[in-house]
Amino acid sequence: MITSFLLLDIYVPIMGDEVIVIYAGCGEGHRSCAYAIKQVLKCQCCDVLNFSPFFIRKFYQRGYRLIVQKIPVVWVLLFEISKLKIARWFLSWLHFIIFRKLRRFIIHTKPKVIISTHFFPLMFLPFLKRKLPLKVVTVITDLGVHPLWINEGVDIYLVALKETKQTLINQGVPEEKIIEAGIPIRQGFYKDVDLVKIRRKFSLGEKPGLLFLSSNMGNIPFLEKIIPYIKDDFTIFIIYGENKKLKQYLERLRYPCLRIFPFYEDIWEIMRVCLAIITKPGGLTTFEAISLGKPLIFTHYIYGQEKINGDVLTKLGVGFWARSVEELRKAIYYIRNNQDTIKFSLKVGKGNDILLQILPQLLRR
Repeated sequence: MITSFLLLDIYVPIMGDEVIVIYAGCGEGHRSCAYAIKQVLKCQCCDVLNFSPFFIRKFYQRGYRLIVQKIPVVWVLLFEISKLKIARWFLSWLHFIIFRKLRRFIIHTKPKVIISTHFFPLMFLPFLKRKLPLKVVTVITDLGVHPLWINEGVDIYLVALKETKQTLINQGVPEEKIIEAGIPIRQGFYKDVDLVKIRRKFSLGEKPGLLFLSSNMGNIPFLEKIIPYIKDDFTIFIIYGENKKLKQYLERLRYPCLRIFPFYEDIWEIMRVCLAIITKPGGLTTFEAISLGKPLIFTHYIYGQEKINGDVLTKLGVGFWARSVEELRKAIYYIRNNQDTIKFSLKVGKGNDILLQILPQLLRR
Protein backbone atom coordinates (compact mmCIF):
# COMPACT_ATOMS: atom_id res chain seq x y z
CA MET A 1 0.00 0.00 0.00
CA ILE A 2 1.10 3.57 -0.68
CA THR A 3 0.39 4.55 2.90
CA SER A 4 3.07 2.15 4.09
CA PHE A 5 5.64 4.06 2.02
CA LEU A 6 4.88 7.20 3.98
CA LEU A 7 5.82 5.51 7.25
CA LEU A 8 9.43 5.34 6.13
CA ASP A 9 11.58 8.09 7.57
CA ILE A 10 14.96 7.35 6.06
CA TYR A 11 17.22 9.06 3.58
CA VAL A 12 18.92 6.79 1.08
CA PRO A 13 21.20 8.50 -1.46
CA ILE A 14 20.34 7.05 -4.87
CA MET A 15 23.41 6.59 -7.04
CA GLY A 16 24.18 4.98 -10.38
CA ASP A 17 21.52 3.53 -12.63
CA GLU A 18 18.95 2.27 -10.13
CA VAL A 19 16.78 5.33 -10.73
CA ILE A 20 16.35 7.25 -14.00
CA VAL A 21 14.41 10.50 -14.28
CA ILE A 22 12.92 11.18 -17.71
CA TYR A 23 11.41 14.39 -19.04
CA ALA A 24 10.63 15.96 -22.43
CA GLY A 25 12.56 19.05 -23.48
CA CYS A 26 9.53 20.72 -25.07
CA GLY A 27 8.35 22.15 -21.75
CA GLU A 28 10.43 24.12 -19.26
CA GLY A 29 8.34 23.00 -16.30
CA HIS A 30 8.85 19.31 -17.04
CA ARG A 31 12.61 19.86 -17.31
CA SER A 32 12.80 21.95 -14.16
CA CYS A 33 10.91 19.34 -12.15
CA ALA A 34 13.14 16.54 -13.47
CA TYR A 35 16.32 18.40 -12.54
CA ALA A 36 14.94 19.18 -9.10
CA ILE A 37 14.53 15.42 -8.57
CA LYS A 38 17.98 14.69 -9.98
CA GLN A 39 19.50 17.28 -7.64
CA VAL A 40 18.21 15.39 -4.62
CA LEU A 41 18.48 11.77 -5.76
CA LYS A 42 21.87 12.09 -7.54
CA CYS A 43 20.62 9.92 -10.38
CA GLN A 44 20.55 9.96 -14.17
CA CYS A 45 18.28 12.48 -15.86
CA CYS A 46 17.37 12.10 -19.54
CA ASP A 47 15.51 14.17 -22.10
CA VAL A 48 13.32 11.74 -24.00
CA LEU A 49 13.72 13.88 -27.14
CA ASN A 50 17.46 13.18 -27.24
CA PHE A 51 16.53 9.59 -28.09
CA SER A 52 14.37 10.59 -31.04
CA PRO A 53 15.25 11.39 -34.69
CA PHE A 54 16.53 14.92 -35.27
CA PHE A 55 13.47 16.15 -37.17
CA ILE A 56 11.12 14.77 -34.50
CA ARG A 57 13.11 16.51 -31.78
CA LYS A 58 12.97 19.85 -33.58
CA PHE A 59 9.27 19.42 -34.33
CA TYR A 60 8.40 18.91 -30.67
CA GLN A 61 10.74 21.64 -29.45
CA ARG A 62 9.83 24.34 -32.00
CA GLY A 63 6.55 23.15 -33.44
CA TYR A 64 4.75 23.37 -30.11
CA ARG A 65 5.92 26.94 -29.60
CA LEU A 66 5.00 27.93 -33.14
CA ILE A 67 1.50 26.44 -32.94
CA VAL A 68 0.72 27.93 -29.52
CA GLN A 69 2.01 31.36 -30.49
CA LYS A 70 0.88 31.69 -34.12
CA ILE A 71 -2.11 29.38 -34.62
CA PRO A 72 -3.58 28.67 -31.16
CA VAL A 73 -6.80 27.27 -32.64
CA VAL A 74 -4.78 24.32 -33.95
CA TRP A 75 -3.41 23.73 -30.45
CA VAL A 76 -6.95 23.72 -29.03
CA LEU A 77 -7.98 21.10 -31.59
CA LEU A 78 -4.92 18.94 -30.91
CA PHE A 79 -5.46 19.16 -27.16
CA GLU A 80 -9.09 18.08 -27.41
CA ILE A 81 -8.57 15.42 -30.09
CA SER A 82 -5.79 13.80 -28.04
CA LYS A 83 -8.35 13.04 -25.33
CA LEU A 84 -10.04 10.52 -27.63
CA LYS A 85 -9.17 6.89 -27.06
CA ILE A 86 -8.30 6.24 -30.71
CA ALA A 87 -5.99 9.29 -30.75
CA ARG A 88 -4.21 8.09 -27.62
CA TRP A 89 -3.80 4.64 -29.16
CA PHE A 90 -2.27 6.19 -32.28
CA LEU A 91 0.13 8.35 -30.24
CA SER A 92 1.19 5.33 -28.19
CA TRP A 93 1.96 3.39 -31.35
CA LEU A 94 3.81 6.38 -32.86
CA HIS A 95 5.91 7.01 -29.75
CA PHE A 96 6.68 3.31 -29.46
CA ILE A 97 8.45 3.69 -32.81
CA ILE A 98 9.91 7.18 -32.31
CA PHE A 99 11.51 6.43 -28.96
CA ARG A 100 12.88 2.96 -29.68
CA LYS A 101 16.39 4.18 -28.74
CA LEU A 102 15.11 5.16 -25.31
CA ARG A 103 13.52 1.72 -24.89
CA ARG A 104 16.83 0.08 -25.77
CA PHE A 105 18.68 2.37 -23.36
CA ILE A 106 16.35 1.48 -20.49
CA ILE A 107 16.50 -2.26 -21.26
CA HIS A 108 20.31 -2.06 -21.35
CA THR A 109 20.57 0.06 -18.17
CA LYS A 110 18.01 -2.04 -16.22
CA PRO A 111 16.89 0.60 -13.70
CA LYS A 112 14.67 -0.41 -10.82
CA VAL A 113 12.66 2.81 -10.85
CA ILE A 114 11.77 5.30 -13.59
CA ILE A 115 10.45 8.70 -12.57
CA SER A 116 8.73 10.54 -15.41
CA THR A 117 7.77 14.22 -15.40
CA HIS A 118 6.14 14.02 -18.85
CA PHE A 119 3.53 11.75 -20.39
CA PHE A 120 5.62 10.78 -23.46
CA PRO A 121 7.46 7.87 -21.75
CA LEU A 122 4.23 6.55 -20.25
CA MET A 123 3.07 5.44 -23.68
CA PHE A 124 5.52 2.54 -23.94
CA LEU A 125 6.14 1.65 -20.30
CA PRO A 126 3.79 -1.38 -20.27
CA PHE A 127 6.06 -2.93 -22.91
CA LEU A 128 9.15 -2.28 -20.78
CA LYS A 129 7.52 -3.69 -17.65
CA ARG A 130 7.07 -7.01 -19.46
CA LYS A 131 10.84 -7.17 -19.90
CA LEU A 132 12.10 -5.62 -16.65
CA PRO A 133 11.10 -5.70 -12.95
CA LEU A 134 10.49 -1.99 -13.23
CA LYS A 135 8.55 0.44 -11.02
CA VAL A 136 7.24 3.68 -12.51
CA VAL A 137 6.54 6.94 -10.71
CA THR A 138 5.01 9.80 -12.66
CA VAL A 139 4.98 13.36 -11.38
CA ILE A 140 2.04 15.31 -12.77
CA THR A 141 3.35 18.84 -13.17
CA ASP A 142 -0.05 20.56 -13.50
CA LEU A 143 -3.22 20.67 -11.43
CA GLY A 144 -5.37 19.29 -14.24
CA VAL A 145 -4.82 15.84 -15.74
CA HIS A 146 -5.01 15.18 -19.46
CA PRO A 147 -5.89 11.52 -20.23
CA LEU A 148 -2.44 11.06 -21.81
CA TRP A 149 -0.99 11.01 -18.27
CA ILE A 150 -3.02 7.94 -17.35
CA ASN A 151 -1.44 4.57 -18.05
CA GLU A 152 -1.71 1.14 -16.49
CA GLY A 153 2.09 0.94 -16.34
CA VAL A 154 2.29 3.64 -13.65
CA ASP A 155 2.76 2.41 -10.08
CA ILE A 156 2.59 5.77 -8.30
CA TYR A 157 1.21 9.16 -9.29
CA LEU A 158 2.67 12.10 -7.39
CA VAL A 159 0.30 15.09 -7.46
CA ALA A 160 0.23 18.55 -5.89
CA LEU A 161 -3.29 18.94 -4.56
CA LYS A 162 -6.40 16.97 -3.62
CA GLU A 163 -8.13 18.46 -6.68
CA THR A 164 -5.63 16.71 -8.94
CA LYS A 165 -5.99 13.48 -7.00
CA GLN A 166 -9.76 13.54 -7.42
CA THR A 167 -9.40 14.14 -11.16
CA LEU A 168 -7.28 10.99 -11.44
CA ILE A 169 -9.79 8.99 -9.41
CA ASN A 170 -12.61 10.24 -11.64
CA GLN A 171 -10.66 8.96 -14.66
CA GLY A 172 -10.33 5.48 -13.18
CA VAL A 173 -6.96 5.54 -11.40
CA PRO A 174 -7.05 3.51 -8.16
CA GLU A 175 -6.78 5.81 -5.15
CA GLU A 176 -4.02 3.70 -3.60
CA LYS A 177 -1.75 4.61 -6.54
CA ILE A 178 -1.98 8.36 -5.86
CA ILE A 179 0.07 10.39 -3.39
CA GLU A 180 -0.99 13.97 -2.76
CA ALA A 181 2.33 15.34 -1.63
CA GLY A 182 3.32 18.35 -3.65
CA ILE A 183 5.64 18.69 -6.64
CA PRO A 184 9.47 18.49 -6.52
CA ILE A 185 10.98 21.95 -6.89
CA ARG A 186 14.57 23.17 -6.92
CA GLN A 187 16.51 23.16 -3.67
CA GLY A 188 17.00 26.93 -3.76
CA PHE A 189 13.36 27.35 -2.76
CA TYR A 190 14.03 25.51 0.49
CA LYS A 191 17.02 27.60 1.52
CA ASP A 192 17.04 30.13 4.31
CA VAL A 193 18.28 33.37 2.80
CA ASP A 194 19.41 36.74 4.07
CA LEU A 195 16.74 39.09 2.73
CA VAL A 196 18.76 42.16 3.69
CA LYS A 197 21.64 40.86 1.60
CA ILE A 198 19.38 40.12 -1.36
CA ARG A 199 17.77 43.55 -1.20
CA ARG A 200 21.21 45.09 -1.17
CA LYS A 201 22.23 42.94 -4.13
CA PHE A 202 19.40 44.37 -6.23
CA SER A 203 19.74 47.90 -4.84
CA LEU A 204 16.24 47.82 -3.39
CA GLY A 205 14.88 50.57 -1.21
CA GLU A 206 11.64 50.52 0.73
CA LYS A 207 9.41 49.85 -2.28
CA PRO A 208 7.93 46.33 -2.55
CA GLY A 209 8.97 44.30 -5.57
CA LEU A 210 6.90 42.87 -8.41
CA LEU A 211 8.13 40.13 -10.71
CA PHE A 212 6.91 39.97 -14.32
CA LEU A 213 7.95 36.55 -15.54
CA SER A 214 7.75 35.69 -19.21
CA SER A 215 7.58 32.30 -20.83
CA ASN A 216 10.37 31.15 -23.16
CA MET A 217 8.49 33.02 -25.87
CA GLY A 218 8.99 36.29 -23.99
CA ASN A 219 5.30 37.20 -23.89
CA ILE A 220 4.21 39.55 -21.07
CA PRO A 221 0.77 41.04 -21.83
CA PHE A 222 -0.04 44.57 -20.62
CA LEU A 223 3.53 45.20 -19.44
CA GLU A 224 4.19 48.35 -21.43
CA LYS A 225 0.86 49.90 -20.41
CA ILE A 226 1.04 48.96 -16.72
CA ILE A 227 4.55 50.30 -16.02
CA PRO A 228 3.52 54.00 -15.94
CA TYR A 229 0.81 53.18 -13.34
CA ILE A 230 3.12 51.32 -10.92
CA LYS A 231 6.65 52.69 -11.49
CA ASP A 232 6.50 55.07 -8.50
CA ASP A 233 5.21 52.45 -6.03
CA PHE A 234 7.19 49.30 -6.84
CA THR A 235 10.56 47.97 -7.87
CA ILE A 236 9.77 46.07 -11.05
CA PHE A 237 11.67 42.90 -11.98
CA ILE A 238 11.18 41.69 -15.53
CA ILE A 239 12.42 38.39 -17.00
CA TYR A 240 12.00 38.97 -20.73
CA GLY A 241 13.30 35.64 -22.07
CA GLU A 242 14.09 35.68 -25.79
CA ASN A 243 12.04 38.82 -26.51
CA LYS A 244 14.72 41.17 -27.86
CA LYS A 245 12.21 43.85 -28.81
CA LEU A 246 10.97 43.98 -25.24
CA LYS A 247 14.54 44.23 -23.99
CA GLN A 248 15.24 47.19 -26.26
CA TYR A 249 12.04 48.91 -25.18
CA LEU A 250 12.81 48.49 -21.48
CA GLU A 251 16.37 49.71 -21.90
CA ARG A 252 15.10 52.88 -23.59
CA LEU A 253 12.83 53.66 -20.63
CA ARG A 254 15.75 54.08 -18.22
CA TYR A 255 13.41 53.97 -15.22
CA PRO A 256 15.36 53.50 -11.96
CA CYS A 257 12.64 51.14 -10.72
CA LEU A 258 13.33 48.53 -13.43
CA ARG A 259 15.48 45.42 -12.97
CA ILE A 260 15.56 43.46 -16.22
CA PHE A 261 17.05 40.06 -17.06
CA PRO A 262 16.79 37.63 -19.99
CA PHE A 263 16.97 34.79 -17.49
CA TYR A 264 17.80 34.40 -13.81
CA GLU A 265 18.90 30.99 -12.58
CA ASP A 266 18.39 31.62 -8.85
CA ILE A 267 14.89 32.98 -9.40
CA TRP A 268 13.97 32.26 -5.78
CA GLU A 269 16.09 35.26 -4.77
CA ILE A 270 13.91 37.62 -6.78
CA MET A 271 10.68 35.92 -5.75
CA ARG A 272 11.53 36.28 -2.07
CA VAL A 273 11.78 40.08 -2.28
CA CYS A 274 8.64 40.48 -4.42
CA LEU A 275 5.09 41.07 -3.34
CA ALA A 276 3.57 39.08 -6.22
CA ILE A 277 4.47 37.30 -9.45
CA ILE A 278 2.77 38.25 -12.72
CA THR A 279 3.01 35.43 -15.26
CA LYS A 280 1.05 32.66 -16.96
CA PRO A 281 -0.11 29.69 -14.85
CA GLY A 282 2.49 27.12 -15.86
CA GLY A 283 2.76 24.27 -13.36
CA LEU A 284 6.27 24.64 -11.96
CA THR A 285 6.28 28.44 -11.83
CA THR A 286 3.08 28.48 -9.82
CA PHE A 287 4.30 25.78 -7.44
CA GLU A 288 7.58 27.59 -6.87
CA ALA A 289 5.84 30.89 -6.14
CA ILE A 290 3.33 29.30 -3.78
CA SER A 291 6.10 27.47 -1.91
CA LEU A 292 7.37 30.93 -0.93
CA GLY A 293 3.91 32.26 -0.11
CA LYS A 294 3.76 34.59 -3.10
CA PRO A 295 0.40 35.36 -4.76
CA LEU A 296 0.18 35.07 -8.53
CA ILE A 297 -1.51 37.24 -11.13
CA PHE A 298 -2.24 35.51 -14.43
CA THR A 299 -2.37 37.68 -17.55
CA HIS A 300 -2.51 34.91 -20.15
CA TYR A 301 -2.47 31.13 -20.50
CA ILE A 302 -2.02 28.30 -22.95
CA TYR A 303 -5.30 26.48 -23.53
CA GLY A 304 -5.71 23.32 -21.51
CA GLN A 305 -3.69 22.58 -18.42
CA GLU A 306 -2.66 26.18 -17.72
CA LYS A 307 -6.27 27.39 -17.75
CA ILE A 308 -7.10 24.71 -15.20
CA ASN A 309 -4.09 25.70 -13.06
CA GLY A 310 -5.20 29.33 -13.03
CA ASP A 311 -8.83 28.51 -12.23
CA VAL A 312 -7.92 26.19 -9.35
CA LEU A 313 -5.49 28.64 -7.76
CA THR A 314 -7.93 31.52 -8.19
CA LYS A 315 -10.60 29.46 -6.43
CA LEU A 316 -8.14 28.77 -3.60
CA GLY A 317 -7.52 32.49 -3.19
CA VAL A 318 -3.83 32.62 -4.10
CA GLY A 319 -4.21 33.43 -7.80
CA PHE A 320 -5.86 36.28 -9.66
CA TRP A 321 -6.89 36.59 -13.31
CA ALA A 322 -6.15 39.90 -15.05
CA ARG A 323 -7.53 40.20 -18.57
CA SER A 324 -6.92 43.92 -19.00
CA VAL A 325 -4.55 46.62 -17.80
CA GLU A 326 -7.17 47.87 -15.35
CA GLU A 327 -7.75 44.40 -13.89
CA LEU A 328 -3.99 43.96 -13.55
CA ARG A 329 -3.63 47.29 -11.76
CA LYS A 330 -6.47 46.43 -9.38
CA ALA A 331 -5.01 42.99 -8.62
CA ILE A 332 -1.56 44.43 -7.86
CA TYR A 333 -2.89 47.02 -5.44
CA TYR A 334 -5.34 44.57 -3.89
CA ILE A 335 -2.45 42.26 -3.02
CA ARG A 336 -0.40 45.17 -1.68
CA ASN A 337 -3.24 46.35 0.56
CA ASN A 338 -4.43 42.91 1.72
CA GLN A 339 -1.25 40.91 2.26
CA ASP A 340 -2.38 39.63 5.65
CA THR A 341 -5.67 38.23 4.34
CA ILE A 342 -4.16 36.05 1.59
CA LYS A 343 -3.65 32.71 3.28
CA PHE A 344 -1.34 29.99 1.99
CA SER A 345 -2.29 26.55 3.26
CA LEU A 346 -0.93 24.70 0.21
CA LYS A 347 2.10 22.47 0.71
CA VAL A 348 3.20 22.17 -2.90
CA GLY A 349 6.95 21.85 -2.49
CA LYS A 350 7.29 18.59 -0.54
CA GLY A 351 7.56 16.23 -3.49
CA ASN A 352 11.28 15.61 -2.98
CA ASP A 353 10.72 14.56 0.62
CA ILE A 354 8.06 12.05 -0.40
CA LEU A 355 10.23 10.59 -3.16
CA LEU A 356 13.00 10.03 -0.64
CA GLN A 357 10.52 8.19 1.56
CA ILE A 358 9.00 5.89 -1.04
CA LEU A 359 12.08 5.03 -3.12
CA PRO A 360 13.79 2.71 -0.61
CA GLN A 361 10.79 0.39 -0.56
CA LEU A 362 10.41 0.55 -4.35
CA LEU A 363 14.08 -0.37 -4.77
CA ARG A 364 13.71 -3.38 -2.48
CA ARG A 365 10.83 -4.80 -4.49
